[in-house]
Amino acid sequence: MIDNNLLKRFYRQSIIIFLILGTICAITFIWIVPQFYFNAVPFIFFYFFLLGYFTFKFLIKIHNLPTQQFTKKFMVFSYIKFFGSIIIAFLFLYFFPSHQIPFLVIFIILYFTTLIQGVRNFLRVLNQRNPK
Repeated sequence: MIDNNLLKRFYRQSIIIFLILGTICAITFIWIVPQFYFNAVPFIFFYFFLLGYFTFKFLIKIHNLPTQQFTKKFMVFSYIKFFGSIIIAFLFLYFFPSHQIPFLVIFIILYFTTLIQGVRNFLRVLNQRNPK
């Protein structure tokens, strides 16, 4: 059973984080380096927003499994997420080589932001469910 309050809280936090990062990105592209803006920037943000949300939802769904099953499912999901993101990055870099640097900077920042946010929130869930 998925706790909807946990998902709502994660969803709100994700919106706030992505609005802050989107604002920083917009300021950067509007006033500092407008020549590096490309039209796929909003889609990168949307991709990582959805990736973070569904990752957290999946973790909440499987967190009550025995350790061996949890680990197996978590690792398979992590590999799919990682290699799927790499495939998307390579496809973008292949089709839009003129935007490699700004794309990679945004991609890496958002990848690690969603990773850190997901782990941090999932550890908070585990600590609430299993207090010491």
